[in-house]
Amino acid sequence: MIQWIRTRLLYKMLILYSLLTLVPLSIVSVSFYAKSKNLLEKKSTETAQQTLSEVSEKIDGTLSAISKQLNLTGQNKFITTLLISKNEAQQNELEPIVMNVLQAEKTDVKRTVGDFVDTIYLRSNSGKSYSVGSNTALEFDEAFQIMPFEFDYIPQWAFFTDRNRMACNLKIFDKSTGTEIGRLILTLEVRKVTKLYEQFPHDDFYITNANNIVVSANDDSKIGKLINLHLQTNKVSLTQKSRYSDFQYVYLIPSKPGQIITKQAFFSVYVTLISWFAVILITFWILRRVSAPIMRLTRLMRKAEKEEYGLMNDVRTTDEIAVLCNGYNQLVMRTQELIEKNYKSGLLQKEAELAAIRMYINPHFLYNTLEYISILSRTKEGSDHIPDIVQNLGGIFRFSIAPGDTFVPLKTEIFFVEKYLQIHQLRYGNRLHFEIDVPDTYKSIPIPKLILQPLVENAFVHGIDRLQIEGRVVVRAYEADFKLIIEVENSVGNPVEAPEHHDERKGLGSGLQNVNTRILFHYGHDYGVTLLQETNITIARVTLPITFH
Repeated sequence: MIQWIRTRLLYKMLILYSLLTLVPLSIVSVSFYAKSKNLLEKKSTETAQQTLSEVSEKIDGTLSAISKQLNLTGQNKFITTLLISKNEAQQNELEPIVMNVLQAEKTDVKRTVGDFVDTIYLRSNSGKSYSVGSNTALEFDEAFQIMPFEFDYIPQWAFFTDRNRMACNLKIFDKSTGTEIGRLILTLEVRKVTKLYEQFPHDDFYITNANNIVVSANDDSKIGKLINLHLQTNKVSLTQKSRYSDFQYVYLIPSKPGQIITKQAFFSVYVTLISWFAVILITFWILRRVSAPIMRLTRLMRKAEKEEYGLMNDVRTTDEIAVLCNGYNQLVMRTQELIEKNYKSGLLQKEAELAAIRMYINPHFLYNTLEYISILSRTKEGSDHIPDIVQNLGGIFRFSIAPGDTFVPLKTEIFFVEKYLQIHQLRYGNRLHFEIDVPDTYKSIPIPKLILQPLVENAFVHGIDRLQIEGRVVVRAYEADFKLIIEVENSVGNPVEAPEHHDERKGLGSGLQNVNTRILFHYGHDYGVTLLQETNITIARVTLPITFH
């Protein structure tokens, strides 16, 4: 009995549970009605929120795909040449070509996304305009010219509508001078946009800008007007922010409070509130004395996981919590001693090894590229490609030697792999076809810097360089067994036709071995690089964990 009394934590918890059991069972019965109402409303709201999220993803995907296609069209050399040219004869010659380019843009959007485009407008800074689609002129042409942009080279969806049409605006620049030379504007058909959310009731879904001005609705008369969510007394508004624009998606669901349950639970809730308030006061006073030290200790332990060690000070009691806090303090002090003596020296050694591995780059690629630039410079047609090759080559080397984080998002690594492939595309011409298939879902996943370039390089050294026919390089990413899989596939010759190269790639090779070593350092032996040989193709497969920083 004496030992039981001296155990203060047990004593405190017994008091707490005793107070909770004194709450009348009648309160539980009455609270059931109120809880039932909340559960019904919560279930209804969660279902509506899930539906809104699914439709938002669908609309975002459409808007993103359209803006990407518009960006590609804005880089077309015929369009930029037409906008820059001051020669009327040259302009007359280019106009039909540009019109065909705009028509092809509209067709591509229809094929890849859907038939949503109403009109594509091209407007030069000198005032000349071209359009493909409807014959309707822009209602707010000047507004598009003064429309603010967050990023100059990225298409931006307008926060206003033009003849009730949603519009995407892109600035076009002269690459040689960096000056703006025109605008490319794409508008969507009003009725066809509503098909993206046709599963909603007629007046319950809107696409608005950041100021709640409607830019798309089933009722055309509401476009351009303010939707005041605070005045929707009979409905509950759910809002989802677009990830690709300044739009937001508003879903109004009927408010059904459950009148029968409310009437039955009204009196019981009144009694419950009084009892609940009394229990809260007592429970708060007791739990605070118990939980406050535990919460402090929890925060310190979370910091310790990040190697931010701190001691638990002001421990004034002698119960089990005090014993736990003092034990933690001793553990922290001992850990700090071990880190200073052993761990830091080993960590520095590993970092030095990783830094040496990341410095690997093949001079053979640099030599071939410079040799190819020399060959191109001898002809007028070839010299036109030299700036692009030098720009891509400079980007690759800046990326490889730039100081910074050990990890980069997958989209950054893919961006510089694409530059690498573009250089080889100019070298091989029609002999090379490449494809990058990386879904947006995986592009934000961090991966070790410069692990894909050696794989793509091997695809050329051991594959494309030895082919006398057309070759193909494919970079893809997907998820398998909750792991990120990145594959680099390349064409290879038939072993029967080229016996001298038949057994050359039994190992990983120095480039792939370096990549494999880095992955083992970072993630352990469950991950790494494997090389697969199939008929006429070789696949370098990288297995990484799916993590988010």
